[in-house]
Amino acid sequence: MNRAFHSLRILILTLAMALLLSPSVIAQGGRDLKLSQTEGQINGKRIALVIGNGAYATSPLKNPPNDATDMAKSLSNVGFTVEHGINLTQRQMKAMIREFGQKLKAGGQGLFYFAGHGVQLKGRNYLIPVDAEITSESDVEDQGVDAALVLGLMDEAGNGLNVVILDACRNNPFARSFRSTTNGLAQVDAPTGTLVAYSTAPGKVARDGTGRNGAYTAQLLKQISVPGLPIEEVMKRVRANLKQLTNGEQVPWESSSLVGDFYFTALSSPANKESASSKVIPKSEVVNRDPIDPAAIELTYWDTIKHSTDAEDFKSYLLEYPVGQFASLARNRISHLEAASKTVEAKSVSADSSATELAFWDSIKTSTNADDYKAYLKRYPSGTFVELANNRLASIDIGIKEKEAAEVKRREAAEFAKISVAGTRWRGHSPGKDKEYIIEFAADGTFHMTLDFFGTYTINGPWTQNQLEVKGRDLQPSDSMPGMNGAEVNLTLTPDGQRMEGEWHKKNGKKYRLIMQRDSSSH
Repeated sequence: MNRAFHSLRILILTLAMALLLSPSVIAQGGRDLKLSQTEGQINGKRIALVIGNGAYATSPLKNPPNDATDMAKSLSNVGFTVEHGINLTQRQMKAMIREFGQKLKAGGQGLFYFAGHGVQLKGRNYLIPVDAEITSESDVEDQGVDAALVLGLMDEAGNGLNVVILDACRNNPFARSFRSTTNGLAQVDAPTGTLVAYSTAPGKVARDGTGRNGAYTAQLLKQISVPGLPIEEVMKRVRANLKQLTNGEQVPWESSSLVGDFYFTALSSPANKESASSKVIPKSEVVNRDPIDPAAIELTYWDTIKHSTDAEDFKSYLLEYPVGQFASLARNRISHLEAASKTVEAKSVSADSSATELAFWDSIKTSTNADDYKAYLKRYPSGTFVELANNRLASIDIGIKEKEAAEVKRREAAEFAKISVAGTRWRGHSPGKDKEYIIEFAADGTFHMTLDFFGTYTINGPWTQNQLEVKGRDLQPSDSMPGMNGAEVNLTLTPDGQRMEGEWHKKNGKKYRLIMQRDSSSH
Protein backbone atom coordinates (compact mmCIF):
# COMPACT_ATOMS: atom_id res chain seq x y z
CA MET A 1 0.00 0.00 0.00
CA ASN A 2 1.57 3.30 -1.00
CA ARG A 3 1.81 6.21 1.42
CA ALA A 4 -0.85 8.38 -0.26
CA PHE A 5 -3.46 5.64 -0.19
CA HIS A 6 -2.52 4.74 3.36
CA SER A 7 -2.92 8.34 4.57
CA LEU A 8 -6.21 8.68 2.71
CA ARG A 9 -7.54 5.53 4.35
CA ILE A 10 -6.70 6.78 7.84
CA LEU A 11 -8.26 10.19 7.35
CA ILE A 12 -11.35 8.66 5.77
CA LEU A 13 -11.84 6.74 8.99
CA THR A 14 -11.40 9.97 10.95
CA LEU A 15 -14.23 11.78 9.10
CA ALA A 16 -16.40 8.82 8.22
CA MET A 17 -18.70 9.02 11.21
CA ALA A 18 -19.44 12.71 10.70
CA LEU A 19 -19.91 12.55 6.91
CA LEU A 20 -21.04 9.10 5.94
CA LEU A 21 -21.90 6.63 8.67
CA SER A 22 -25.43 5.81 9.74
CA PRO A 23 -26.26 6.32 13.44
CA SER A 24 -25.38 2.75 14.28
CA VAL A 25 -22.43 0.54 13.57
CA ILE A 26 -22.22 -3.18 13.15
CA ALA A 27 -20.60 -5.09 15.98
CA GLN A 28 -17.29 -6.77 15.40
CA GLY A 29 -17.56 -10.44 14.55
CA GLY A 30 -15.49 -13.38 13.49
CA ARG A 31 -12.51 -12.57 15.74
CA ASP A 32 -10.91 -15.37 17.68
CA LEU A 33 -10.37 -13.33 20.88
CA LYS A 34 -10.81 -14.17 24.53
CA LEU A 35 -13.20 -11.96 26.47
CA SER A 36 -10.35 -10.84 28.74
CA GLN A 37 -8.56 -9.32 25.77
CA THR A 38 -11.43 -7.01 24.84
CA GLU A 39 -13.29 -6.54 28.11
CA GLY A 40 -11.42 -3.31 28.79
CA GLN A 41 -12.83 -1.92 25.54
CA ILE A 42 -16.34 -3.11 26.35
CA ASN A 43 -16.61 -2.22 30.04
CA GLY A 44 -14.51 0.94 29.72
CA LYS A 45 -11.84 0.05 32.30
CA ARG A 46 -8.59 1.68 31.17
CA ILE A 47 -5.90 2.08 33.82
CA ALA A 48 -2.58 3.87 33.35
CA LEU A 49 0.50 4.50 35.47
CA VAL A 50 2.70 7.37 34.24
CA ILE A 51 6.12 8.20 35.74
CA GLY A 52 8.62 10.88 34.71
CA ASN A 53 12.01 11.21 36.43
CA GLY A 54 14.32 14.13 35.70
CA ALA A 55 15.77 15.49 38.96
CA TYR A 56 18.83 13.22 39.03
CA ALA A 57 21.88 14.37 40.99
CA THR A 58 23.97 12.99 38.11
CA SER A 59 22.87 13.94 34.54
CA PRO A 60 19.49 15.59 35.31
CA LEU A 61 16.91 15.61 32.48
CA LYS A 62 14.50 18.46 31.78
CA ASN A 63 11.99 16.71 29.49
CA PRO A 64 10.74 13.61 31.39
CA PRO A 65 8.66 15.47 34.03
CA ASN A 66 6.97 17.42 31.20
CA ASP A 67 6.58 14.25 29.14
CA ALA A 68 4.89 12.41 32.01
CA THR A 69 2.62 15.35 32.86
CA ASP A 70 1.47 15.75 29.26
CA MET A 71 1.11 11.99 28.75
CA ALA A 72 -1.03 11.71 31.89
CA LYS A 73 -3.28 14.49 30.63
CA SER A 74 -3.59 12.95 27.14
CA LEU A 75 -4.40 9.49 28.48
CA SER A 76 -6.98 10.95 30.86
CA ASN A 77 -8.58 12.75 27.92
CA VAL A 78 -9.04 9.46 26.05
CA GLY A 79 -10.64 7.64 28.96
CA PHE A 80 -7.84 6.28 31.14
CA THR A 81 -7.85 6.44 34.92
CA VAL A 82 -4.32 7.74 35.45
CA GLU A 83 -1.92 7.57 38.40
CA HIS A 84 0.85 10.10 37.82
CA GLY A 85 4.26 10.39 39.55
CA ILE A 86 7.11 12.88 39.02
CA ASN A 87 10.72 12.51 40.26
CA LEU A 88 10.08 9.36 42.29
CA THR A 89 12.43 7.44 44.55
CA GLN A 90 12.88 3.67 44.19
CA ARG A 91 10.52 3.03 47.08
CA GLN A 92 7.84 5.27 45.58
CA MET A 93 8.19 3.73 42.12
CA LYS A 94 7.88 0.16 43.38
CA ALA A 95 4.90 1.03 45.57
CA MET A 96 3.03 2.64 42.64
CA ILE A 97 3.89 -0.23 40.29
CA ARG A 98 2.62 -2.85 42.75
CA GLU A 99 -0.59 -0.90 43.35
CA PHE A 100 -1.00 -0.62 39.56
CA GLY A 101 -0.63 -4.41 39.23
CA GLN A 102 -3.34 -4.97 41.86
CA LYS A 103 -5.78 -2.69 40.03
CA LEU A 104 -5.25 -4.58 36.77
CA LYS A 105 -6.49 -7.78 38.40
CA ALA A 106 -10.00 -6.31 38.24
CA GLY A 107 -9.79 -6.45 34.43
CA GLY A 108 -9.61 -3.87 31.68
CA GLN A 109 -6.69 -2.47 29.72
CA GLY A 110 -3.42 -1.42 31.35
CA LEU A 111 -0.81 1.09 30.19
CA PHE A 112 2.52 1.85 31.85
CA TYR A 113 4.63 4.84 30.70
CA PHE A 114 8.09 5.80 31.96
CA ALA A 115 10.34 8.68 30.90
CA GLY A 116 13.78 9.16 32.43
CA HIS A 117 17.10 7.35 32.63
CA GLY A 118 17.10 3.64 31.87
CA VAL A 119 20.02 1.24 31.50
CA GLN A 120 20.48 -2.36 30.45
CA LEU A 121 22.60 -4.80 32.41
CA LYS A 122 23.08 -8.46 31.55
CA GLY A 123 20.14 -8.42 29.18
CA ARG A 124 17.73 -6.81 31.69
CA ASN A 125 16.37 -3.28 31.61
CA TYR A 126 16.37 -1.08 34.70
CA LEU A 127 14.44 2.16 35.21
CA ILE A 128 16.42 4.59 37.37
CA PRO A 129 14.78 6.39 40.34
CA VAL A 130 15.95 9.89 41.23
CA ASP A 131 17.52 8.77 44.53
CA ALA A 132 19.78 6.14 42.91
CA GLU A 133 23.49 6.50 43.74
CA ILE A 134 25.11 4.24 41.17
CA THR A 135 28.87 3.89 41.23
CA SER A 136 29.15 0.35 39.84
CA GLU A 137 27.13 -2.21 37.91
CA SER A 138 26.11 -3.99 41.11
CA ASP A 139 24.35 -0.82 42.29
CA VAL A 140 21.97 -0.97 39.31
CA GLU A 141 20.24 -4.13 40.50
CA ASP A 142 20.10 -2.82 44.05
CA GLN A 143 18.93 0.74 43.38
CA GLY A 144 17.18 0.55 40.00
CA VAL A 145 13.69 -0.77 39.21
CA ASP A 146 13.72 -3.84 36.97
CA ALA A 147 11.32 -3.33 34.04
CA ALA A 148 10.54 -7.04 34.38
CA LEU A 149 8.67 -6.13 37.59
CA VAL A 150 6.14 -4.16 35.52
CA LEU A 151 5.78 -6.85 32.85
CA GLY A 152 5.51 -9.59 35.47
CA LEU A 153 2.74 -7.85 37.43
CA MET A 154 0.82 -7.13 34.21
CA ASP A 155 1.10 -10.74 33.12
CA GLU A 156 0.10 -11.96 36.58
CA ALA A 157 -3.00 -9.72 36.56
CA GLY A 158 -4.38 -11.71 33.59
CA ASN A 159 -6.32 -8.70 32.32
CA GLY A 160 -5.50 -9.66 28.73
CA LEU A 161 -4.33 -6.43 27.06
CA ASN A 162 -1.45 -4.23 28.23
CA VAL A 163 0.86 -1.58 26.80
CA VAL A 164 4.28 -0.58 28.13
CA ILE A 165 5.95 2.57 26.76
CA LEU A 166 9.57 3.28 27.72
CA ASP A 167 11.05 6.63 26.74
CA ALA A 168 14.22 5.74 28.63
CA CYS A 169 16.89 4.97 26.06
CA ARG A 170 19.07 8.03 26.69
CA ASN A 171 22.81 8.02 27.21
CA ASN A 172 23.85 5.92 30.21
CA PRO A 173 25.10 8.50 32.79
CA PHE A 174 26.86 5.74 34.74
CA ALA A 175 28.74 4.18 31.81
CA ARG A 176 32.15 5.14 33.18
CA SER A 177 31.48 2.92 36.21
CA PHE A 178 30.40 -0.08 34.11
CA ARG A 179 32.55 -2.88 32.78
CA SER A 180 30.26 -3.20 29.75
CA THR A 181 29.57 -0.31 27.37
CA THR A 182 26.17 -1.25 25.88
CA ASN A 183 23.91 1.76 25.26
CA GLY A 184 20.14 2.01 25.23
CA LEU A 185 17.83 -0.74 26.42
CA ALA A 186 17.85 -4.48 25.74
CA GLN A 187 15.32 -6.29 23.57
CA VAL A 188 12.76 -8.23 25.60
CA ASP A 189 9.90 -10.49 24.54
CA ALA A 190 6.49 -9.06 25.38
CA PRO A 191 4.22 -11.38 27.40
CA THR A 192 1.04 -12.56 25.64
CA GLY A 193 -1.44 -9.74 25.20
CA THR A 194 1.22 -7.06 25.69
CA LEU A 195 2.93 -4.47 23.50
CA VAL A 196 6.24 -3.00 24.66
CA ALA A 197 7.25 0.22 22.90
CA TYR A 198 10.72 1.75 23.03
CA SER A 199 11.71 5.27 22.01
CA THR A 200 14.43 3.82 19.79
CA ALA A 201 15.80 0.49 18.59
CA PRO A 202 17.51 -1.93 21.03
CA GLY A 203 21.01 -0.81 21.97
CA LYS A 204 20.49 2.65 20.46
CA VAL A 205 20.23 6.04 22.16
CA ALA A 206 17.19 8.33 22.01
CA ARG A 207 17.28 12.10 21.87
CA ASP A 208 16.01 14.56 24.41
CA GLY A 209 13.79 17.20 22.88
CA THR A 210 14.80 20.82 22.35
CA GLY A 211 11.41 22.05 23.54
CA ARG A 212 9.01 20.99 26.27
CA ASN A 213 8.94 17.28 25.38
CA GLY A 214 11.38 14.56 24.40
CA ALA A 215 11.56 13.82 20.67
CA TYR A 216 9.75 10.47 20.95
CA THR A 217 7.01 11.51 23.36
CA ALA A 218 6.34 14.70 21.37
CA GLN A 219 5.43 12.58 18.33
CA LEU A 220 3.47 10.06 20.40
CA LEU A 221 1.34 12.79 22.00
CA LYS A 222 0.32 14.03 18.55
CA GLN A 223 -0.90 10.61 17.42
CA ILE A 224 -2.76 9.58 20.59
CA SER A 225 -5.63 11.98 19.91
CA VAL A 226 -6.15 10.87 16.29
CA PRO A 227 -9.42 8.88 16.27
CA GLY A 228 -9.71 5.36 14.87
CA LEU A 229 -6.01 4.42 14.82
CA PRO A 230 -5.03 0.98 16.12
CA ILE A 231 -1.95 1.20 18.32
CA GLU A 232 0.14 -0.48 15.63
CA GLU A 233 -0.74 2.34 13.24
CA VAL A 234 0.00 4.95 15.93
CA MET A 235 3.48 3.50 16.42
CA LYS A 236 4.11 3.34 12.66
CA ARG A 237 3.30 7.03 12.34
CA VAL A 238 5.52 7.93 15.28
CA ARG A 239 8.34 5.83 13.81
CA ALA A 240 8.04 7.38 10.32
CA ASN A 241 7.89 10.96 11.61
CA LEU A 242 10.75 10.56 14.08
CA LYS A 243 12.94 8.75 11.57
CA GLN A 244 12.55 11.63 9.13
CA LEU A 245 13.03 14.34 11.77
CA THR A 246 16.27 12.74 13.02
CA ASN A 247 17.61 11.78 9.59
CA GLY A 248 17.30 8.12 10.48
CA GLU A 249 19.27 8.38 13.73
CA GLN A 250 16.31 7.49 15.96
CA VAL A 251 13.90 4.77 14.93
CA PRO A 252 11.33 3.73 17.59
CA TRP A 253 10.74 0.01 18.04
CA GLU A 254 8.08 -2.28 19.51
CA SER A 255 7.79 -5.87 20.69
CA SER A 256 4.19 -7.06 20.49
CA SER A 257 2.20 -10.17 21.27
CA LEU A 258 -1.20 -8.45 21.11
CA VAL A 259 -4.08 -10.59 19.88
CA GLY A 260 -6.74 -7.99 20.60
CA ASP A 261 -7.23 -4.49 19.20
CA PHE A 262 -6.21 -1.42 21.12
CA TYR A 263 -7.13 2.18 20.27
CA PHE A 264 -6.08 5.26 22.16
CA THR A 265 -9.01 7.19 20.65
CA ALA A 266 -11.81 5.17 19.08
CA LEU A 267 -14.41 6.29 16.55
CA SER A 268 -17.83 6.95 18.02
CA SER A 269 -21.25 8.24 16.92
CA PRO A 270 -23.87 10.34 18.73
CA ALA A 271 -26.24 7.38 18.79
CA ASN A 272 -23.73 5.00 20.35
CA LYS A 273 -21.01 6.19 22.74
CA GLU A 274 -19.51 2.73 23.21
CA SER A 275 -15.83 2.46 22.42
CA ALA A 276 -15.37 1.79 18.72
CA SER A 277 -12.25 -0.18 19.60
CA SER A 278 -14.62 -3.16 20.02
CA LYS A 279 -16.40 -2.33 16.73
CA VAL A 280 -15.38 -2.45 13.11
CA ILE A 281 -16.90 -1.05 9.95
CA PRO A 282 -17.58 -3.88 7.48
CA LYS A 283 -15.70 -3.44 4.24
CA SER A 284 -18.96 -3.42 2.31
CA GLU A 285 -20.06 -0.36 4.25
CA VAL A 286 -16.98 1.56 3.15
CA VAL A 287 -16.77 0.35 -0.39
CA ASN A 288 -20.36 1.33 -1.25
CA ARG A 289 -20.03 4.92 -0.02
CA ASP A 290 -19.25 7.86 -2.27
CA PRO A 291 -15.56 8.82 -2.10
CA ILE A 292 -14.56 11.76 0.08
CA ASP A 293 -12.86 14.70 -1.62
CA PRO A 294 -9.12 14.52 -0.69
CA ALA A 295 -8.98 18.32 -0.82
CA ALA A 296 -11.61 18.49 1.92
CA ILE A 297 -9.55 16.10 4.06
CA GLU A 298 -6.43 18.22 3.57
CA LEU A 299 -8.39 21.35 4.43
CA THR A 300 -9.60 19.73 7.66
CA TYR A 301 -6.00 18.82 8.52
CA TRP A 302 -4.86 22.40 7.87
CA ASP A 303 -7.73 23.92 9.86
CA THR A 304 -6.63 21.78 12.79
CA ILE A 305 -3.08 23.15 12.89
CA LYS A 306 -3.22 26.55 11.25
CA HIS A 307 -3.12 28.45 14.55
CA SER A 308 -0.47 26.19 16.09
CA THR A 309 2.71 27.65 17.55
CA ASP A 310 4.55 24.33 17.28
CA ALA A 311 6.73 23.97 14.18
CA GLU A 312 6.45 20.17 14.51
CA ASP A 313 2.74 20.36 13.55
CA PHE A 314 3.61 21.97 10.22
CA LYS A 315 6.42 19.49 9.63
CA SER A 316 3.90 16.68 10.15
CA TYR A 317 1.60 18.35 7.60
CA LEU A 318 4.43 18.42 5.07
CA LEU A 319 5.06 14.74 5.70
CA GLU A 320 1.46 14.00 4.72
CA TYR A 321 1.20 16.65 1.98
CA PRO A 322 4.68 17.49 0.64
CA VAL A 323 3.09 19.30 -2.36
CA GLY A 324 -0.20 20.20 -0.69
CA GLN A 325 -2.23 23.36 -1.08
CA PHE A 326 -0.65 24.86 2.03
CA ALA A 327 2.88 23.44 1.65
CA SER A 328 4.56 26.81 1.02
CA LEU A 329 2.62 28.40 3.88
CA ALA A 330 3.63 25.51 6.16
CA ARG A 331 7.30 26.04 5.29
CA ASN A 332 6.97 29.76 6.03
CA ARG A 333 5.39 28.99 9.40
CA ILE A 334 8.21 26.57 10.21
CA SER A 335 10.85 29.18 9.37
CA HIS A 336 9.09 31.84 11.42
CA LEU A 337 8.51 29.59 14.44
CA GLU A 338 12.04 28.19 14.43
CA ALA A 339 13.53 31.68 14.20
CA ALA A 340 11.36 32.82 17.09
CA SER A 341 12.22 29.70 19.08
CA LYS A 342 15.94 30.51 18.85
CA THR A 343 15.30 33.73 20.75
CA VAL A 344 13.12 31.93 23.26
CA GLU A 345 15.68 29.14 23.52
CA ALA A 346 18.44 31.64 24.26
CA LYS A 347 16.31 33.14 27.01
CA SER A 348 15.40 29.72 28.33
CA VAL A 349 19.02 28.62 28.69
CA SER A 350 19.12 30.29 32.08
CA ALA A 351 15.79 28.69 32.96
CA ASP A 352 17.08 25.27 31.93
CA SER A 353 20.25 25.92 33.89
CA SER A 354 18.11 26.99 36.83
CA ALA A 355 16.20 23.72 36.63
CA THR A 356 19.48 21.79 36.67
CA GLU A 357 20.80 23.94 39.50
CA LEU A 358 17.59 23.42 41.47
CA ALA A 359 17.85 19.65 41.02
CA PHE A 360 21.46 19.80 42.24
CA TRP A 361 20.55 21.91 45.25
CA ASP A 362 17.57 19.69 46.14
CA SER A 363 19.92 16.74 46.31
CA ILE A 364 22.29 18.39 48.84
CA LYS A 365 20.20 20.90 50.78
CA THR A 366 19.92 18.66 53.85
CA SER A 367 23.50 17.42 53.67
CA THR A 368 25.91 17.79 56.58
CA ASN A 369 28.93 17.17 54.36
CA ALA A 370 30.94 20.31 53.56
CA ASP A 371 32.20 18.73 50.31
CA ASP A 372 28.65 18.77 48.88
CA TYR A 373 28.37 22.56 49.27
CA LYS A 374 31.89 23.06 47.96
CA ALA A 375 30.90 21.05 44.86
CA TYR A 376 27.84 23.28 44.38
CA LEU A 377 29.92 26.48 44.69
CA LYS A 378 32.44 25.14 42.20
CA ARG A 379 29.74 24.28 39.67
CA TYR A 380 27.57 27.38 40.27
CA PRO A 381 29.91 30.17 41.47
CA SER A 382 27.19 32.76 40.79
CA GLY A 383 24.22 30.47 41.53
CA THR A 384 20.99 31.27 43.32
CA PHE A 385 22.01 29.42 46.46
CA VAL A 386 25.60 30.68 46.78
CA GLU A 387 24.98 32.66 49.96
CA LEU A 388 23.04 29.80 51.51
CA ALA A 389 25.79 27.34 50.55
CA ASN A 390 28.41 29.59 52.17
CA ASN A 391 26.27 29.84 55.31
CA ARG A 392 25.93 26.06 55.44
CA LEU A 393 29.70 25.72 55.04
CA ALA A 394 30.32 28.22 57.83
CA SER A 395 27.86 26.43 60.07
CA ILE A 396 29.46 23.07 59.35
CA ASP A 397 32.92 24.60 60.00
CA ILE A 398 31.78 26.00 63.35
CA GLY A 399 30.24 22.68 64.24
CA ILE A 400 33.46 20.89 63.37
CA LYS A 401 35.55 23.32 65.45
CA GLU A 402 33.17 23.02 68.40
CA LYS A 403 33.30 19.27 68.14
CA GLU A 404 37.09 19.34 67.98
CA ALA A 405 37.29 21.69 71.00
CA ALA A 406 34.93 19.44 72.96
CA GLU A 407 37.09 16.45 72.07
CA VAL A 408 40.22 18.28 73.27
CA LYS A 409 38.49 19.05 76.57
CA ARG A 410 37.37 15.47 76.88
CA ARG A 411 40.89 14.20 76.30
CA GLU A 412 42.30 16.75 78.75
CA ALA A 413 39.75 15.78 81.36
CA ALA A 414 40.65 12.14 80.84
CA GLU A 415 44.31 13.01 81.31
CA PHE A 416 43.61 15.21 84.30
CA ALA A 417 41.67 12.40 85.89
CA LYS A 418 44.87 10.37 85.92
CA ILE A 419 46.69 12.99 88.10
CA SER A 420 46.25 12.62 91.84
CA VAL A 421 48.12 14.31 94.68
CA ALA A 422 47.38 11.44 97.07
CA GLY A 423 50.59 10.28 98.73
CA THR A 424 52.68 13.19 97.40
CA ARG A 425 54.88 15.80 99.07
CA TRP A 426 55.31 19.35 97.79
CA ARG A 427 57.84 22.06 98.60
CA GLY A 428 57.45 25.74 97.90
CA HIS A 429 57.91 29.33 98.90
CA SER A 430 56.27 32.68 98.77
CA PRO A 431 56.81 34.90 95.68
CA GLY A 432 59.47 36.81 97.65
CA LYS A 433 61.02 33.53 98.77
CA ASP A 434 60.99 34.69 102.35
CA LYS A 435 58.59 31.97 103.51
CA GLU A 436 59.00 28.22 103.06
CA TYR A 437 56.23 25.59 102.92
CA ILE A 438 55.94 21.81 102.87
CA ILE A 439 52.63 20.10 102.16
CA GLU A 440 51.97 16.36 102.39
CA PHE A 441 48.72 14.87 101.01
CA ALA A 442 47.96 11.54 102.63
CA ALA A 443 46.09 8.83 100.77
CA ASP A 444 43.46 8.79 103.55
CA GLY A 445 42.27 12.29 102.54
CA THR A 446 44.15 14.32 105.15
CA PHE A 447 46.96 16.77 104.65
CA HIS A 448 49.75 18.23 106.76
CA MET A 449 51.23 21.61 106.00
CA THR A 450 54.36 23.07 107.66
CA LEU A 451 54.99 26.79 107.38
CA ASP A 452 58.24 28.60 108.14
CA PHE A 453 56.52 31.84 108.94
CA PHE A 454 58.17 33.83 111.76
CA GLY A 455 58.56 30.46 113.29
CA THR A 456 57.35 27.01 112.36
CA TYR A 457 53.62 26.37 112.25
CA THR A 458 51.45 23.51 111.03
CA ILE A 459 48.05 23.12 109.43
CA ASN A 460 46.20 19.80 109.44
CA GLY A 461 42.84 18.78 107.99
CA PRO A 462 41.03 17.13 105.08
CA TRP A 463 41.83 17.72 101.43
CA THR A 464 39.81 17.25 98.22
CA GLN A 465 40.73 17.23 94.54
CA ASN A 466 38.51 18.03 91.51
CA GLN A 467 40.68 17.40 88.43
CA LEU A 468 43.40 20.08 88.82
CA GLU A 469 41.81 21.93 91.74
CA VAL A 470 43.10 20.92 95.20
CA LYS A 471 41.67 22.30 98.45
CA GLY A 472 42.56 21.79 102.12
CA ARG A 473 41.11 23.15 105.39
CA ASP A 474 42.77 23.47 108.80
CA LEU A 475 40.80 21.75 111.54
CA GLN A 476 43.46 21.64 114.29
CA PRO A 477 42.98 23.53 117.54
CA SER A 478 44.26 27.09 117.72
CA ASP A 479 48.00 27.37 118.14
CA SER A 480 50.27 30.23 118.88
CA MET A 481 49.59 31.90 115.49
CA PRO A 482 46.42 33.95 115.75
CA GLY A 483 43.66 33.17 113.20
CA MET A 484 45.27 29.97 112.00
CA ASN A 485 42.36 27.77 112.99
CA GLY A 486 40.00 27.44 110.00
CA ALA A 487 42.61 28.56 107.48
CA GLU A 488 42.15 27.29 103.90
CA VAL A 489 44.55 26.23 101.16
CA ASN A 490 43.47 26.55 97.49
CA LEU A 491 45.84 25.23 94.83
CA THR A 492 45.78 24.58 91.08
CA LEU A 493 47.89 21.87 89.45
CA THR A 494 49.62 22.26 86.09
CA PRO A 495 48.48 19.66 83.50
CA ASP A 496 51.73 17.72 83.87
CA GLY A 497 51.10 17.36 87.63
CA GLN A 498 54.56 18.67 88.56
CA ARG A 499 53.76 22.18 89.78
CA MET A 500 50.95 24.02 91.48
CA GLU A 501 50.16 27.55 92.50
CA GLY A 502 47.60 29.10 94.80
CA GLU A 503 47.19 30.65 98.23
CA TRP A 504 46.43 29.96 101.82
CA HIS A 505 44.51 32.41 103.90
CA LYS A 506 43.82 32.72 107.53
CA LYS A 507 40.41 32.89 109.09
CA ASN A 508 40.75 36.64 109.42
CA GLY A 509 40.93 36.86 105.58
CA LYS A 510 44.61 37.58 105.19
CA LYS A 511 46.01 35.74 102.13
CA TYR A 512 49.47 34.40 101.28
CA ARG A 513 50.64 33.26 97.87
CA LEU A 514 52.00 29.71 97.38
CA ILE A 515 54.23 28.33 94.61
CA MET A 516 54.85 24.61 94.97
CA GLN A 517 56.93 21.95 93.22
CA ARG A 518 56.41 18.21 93.54
CA ASP A 519 59.08 16.67 95.75
CA SER A 520 61.09 14.25 93.64
CA SER A 521 61.02 11.77 96.48
CA SER A 522 57.22 11.46 96.21
CA HIS A 523 55.44 9.50 93.48
